[in-house]
Amino acid sequence: EAHFRKAVELQDHLVAESPDVPLARSRLADTWFRWGNVLFAQERPAAAAERYQRAIALRKTLLGERPDSAAWREDLARCLYNLGAAQARLRQLDQAETALRESLWHYAELMRTKSAAARHRPRFLDVAMRLGQLLKQRGVSAGESADLLAPAISSW
Repeated sequence: EAHFRKAVELQDHLVAESPDVPLARSRLADTWFRWGNVLFAQERPAAAAERYQRAIALRKTLLGERPDSAAWREDLARCLYNLGAAQARLRQLDQAETALRESLWHYAELMRTKSAAARHRPRFLDVAMRLGQLLKQRGVSAGESADLLAPAISSW
């Protein structure tokens, strides 16, 4: 963890010096995301969720500046998916559902072009499956789950 702290400290400094350089902010978001992944693997979902949320804040800003960037949209979708997984592990089911729905929406957006659909379909289906499992865990019937997921699934 000391290495991640140092990396975040250095990258924060670079972002402060050059706030208009998107790559610096993207790399900082990558570091927060990777740190979250390590913490999640160590069975520390609360700490992982905090790191994912920091990455998401940066990713949303970046995507807001360049909404046409498929790479940044995909990075945001992955962060949201992992946040949803961490929140589900913490039994924060409402928050997990929100994060997974948002992730699913971004993957649906990525699949709007035929050339990108095949590339993003597996991850889209993975998110849809996890969201369906979460809805089942919350007591939502299979029919209701299908109705809730239909708009996203029909987008491709």
